[in-house]
Amino acid sequence: LDGGNAWYRRGFKISEEDRGKRISVYFEGVTNCCTVYVNSCLAKRNFCGYVPFEVDITDYLYYGDEPNVIAVHIDNSSHEGWWYDGGGIYRNVWLIKTDMVSLDTWGVYVAPKKISDTEWEVPIETTVRNDDFKNHRVAVKNEILDEDGNVVAEVTNNLNVALKYKAVLNQKVTVTNPRLWDCENPNLYYCRTTIYRGNRAVDEVRNHFGFRTIRFDANKGFFLNDKHVIIKGVCSHEDYGLQGKAVFDRIKRY
Repeated sequence: LDGGNAWYRRGFKISEEDRGKRISVYFEGVTNCCTVYVNSCLAKRNFCGYVPFEVDITDYLYYGDEPNVIAVHIDNSSHEGWWYDGGGIYRNVWLIKTDMVSLDTWGVYVAPKKISDTEWEVPIETTVRNDDFKNHRVAVKNEILDEDGNVVAEVTNNLNVALKYKAVLNQKVTVTNPRLWDCENPNLYYCRTTIYRGNRAVDEVRNHFGFRTIRFDANKGFFLNDKHVIIKGVCSHEDYGLQGKAVFDRIKRY
């Protein structure tokens, strides 16, 4: 199918109360190559239709009653695959407002490791960004919650973040007898990460994960929690027949 190129334009206003915050736009997916302009300023280019990306628009904004315009140009003259790529903005787009000191995009990495029959070590890597023009010292609190919202482990450490820079903090907690994730019982836990400046929480995110072991054996196959599991899959490209590519979330879930 012939895609063609296109433009998107969207007007919006930013309150004076948001002055001094970091403001960005998060695109979940744009096919194929795109260029993002904010108030006629080049802000971002992205060259893959299958990965999300963030555009920091803080320095381009007007506040109060003066409108802002974001424009996205789609270059659909090339394709990434032999299947139907579609074209344009086909996933959700979000306006994000944070403190000048905040968690980086995709800034929390949780990787539990089994250390005994009853105990699991949970390393947590947290990346904090400082978009301010001065250094900041923050507290990073990570809590592990079960599906009922109970805190089963937590850790807090201080971190110095230089101006216009990022800092990485590595922490560890131990969880005893967690409910394991498997195909029949997909038990999930949550890592709640909170950043404090003084006594004030300035940012918080949650990331879900499961406790499970995986291993591959060249002769016997795949093992999940030391149980042999046959992997069954389907080659499902991201298009939905006559409904096209930009569809409601419930269709993706289906």
